[in-house]
Amino acid sequence: MIGFNACDAPGRGPTVAVVYGELPSDHHDLSTQISERPMMREASRQRTWETRKWGNDATPYANPGLVWRPSNTCASGPGVGVATVPGAGSTRQQPDMTDDTWNAHETDGGGVGTGRAVRDADVPRRGLLQRARGCLVWTAAILATLAVVGVVAFQLRAPILGWVGGLLYHADPLTPADAIVVLGGAFERNVEAADLFAEGYGPTIVLTRPLEHPVRAALRARGLRAPPDIEIRLGNLAALGVPRDDVTVLQRNVESTREEASLVAEWAEARDIARIIVVTSAFHTSRTRYVFEQAFRDLDTEILIRPSRLSTFDPSTWWQSRTELRNGLFELQKYAYYRLTYLLGRDP
Repeated sequence: MIGFNACDAPGRGPTVAVVYGELPSDHHDLSTQISERPMMREASRQRTWETRKWGNDATPYANPGLVWRPSNTCASGPGVGVATVPGAGSTRQQPDMTDDTWNAHETDGGGVGTGRAVRDADVPRRGLLQRARGCLVWTAAILATLAVVGVVAFQLRAPILGWVGGLLYHADPLTPADAIVVLGGAFERNVEAADLFAEGYGPTIVLTRPLEHPVRAALRARGLRAPPDIEIRLGNLAALGVPRDDVTVLQRNVESTREEASLVAEWAEARDIARIIVVTSAFHTSRTRYVFEQAFRDLDTEILIRPSRLSTFDPSTWWQSRTELRNGLFELQKYAYYRLTYLLGRDP
């Protein structure tokens, strides 16, 4: 009988010793040998046998009569592997092998050589190190990829952002129309409408009436002069040479571009309008065209979109100005929202 006993050697940590062996006559060359080896850390906690040759019946050697079984004899906890050779007599009991993993190797004499045991406490360390190395490799790869993408994007920022600015901007060639429609918002739109009126592009100007801001009502309640937005716009047009009789104010209050487009479509259909010029800010032109096309899809009215010449939004450099960068980013979100909402068959 040949036994493997794993014990702790003082000052050297856990070791394995081949301690005893009482062999048949044909194995006299092995007699009793003692050999120690430091325990090896394993990556897996699963209890496995690592042998030069494996068999389905737990017979790891070429010699089919040599059977390996685990046993615990040391008080310190490591297990013992016991090999039985035909004619060697009985073997030790087979205890639970829960704390150690054994590795048995075959010697030139066909018997058992040395074995090593690994305790559970040492098992996770190598696995943790391997996982940490793997995480570091993946993190480095991701950072390198992001760096390359960032450099490429920085080099191509002008054409990319210019393309985005082109998505927001639209201007149709001007042709005389039946009316010039001014959307609510920046006063630069009123100036452009007055200039188009003076240039003869339309006989009348149509204004929409936005909801009044609550602050204006609060100021008037305190005795301050805070005229409604529509009165300010009418005053600006009059100062720019547009007679009050040539200005039409649509009475229903609106609070979005979609509501403005729907109201203007109702007005145009009732008067059989053939063509209108819609004036708005430059960054707002693409969304305006899309929304008006949806509102006028059942009408024969032609729609021309005109950006204000006073607008500071330039599609090729819009990101270089803080104000226009903010306007462009907000408008891009709204444009995407309107596109998606109409695509789903809903009204924004």
